[in-house]
Amino acid sequence: MSLYTVGYLGQGQWLAYEDTQAARIYAYVPNLGRFVLHRQLGQDFYWDNELDWTPVDAAIGHVLVEAGQLGTLDGRRHGDLLNELAAEPDCRTVDEVFGA
Repeated sequence: MSLYTVGYLGQGQWLAYEDTQAARIYAYVPNLGRFVLHRQLGQDFYWDNELDWTPVDAAIGHVLVEAGQLGTLDGRRHGDLLNELAAEPDCRTVDEVFGA
């Protein structure tokens, strides 16, 4: 399991999970309570490298999920992205990512 906090200009934005076998990046979205395939973050992770990717362990990941500190989207400001992520069928539950 590869977990990262993803930030921009020192501000944490997302908790991301890399599925190393499928080469895909999933972001935890507290609004949805699950990790969702996030194509834009995947583009940055594998190609652009413009964001700050900091590896974290599962214990820190659990704390971040429980605190809802990263990935919360304001539906008024980011409604399009929230709708896109909510409609994404490729997702992982918290238990699938961290192990039941």
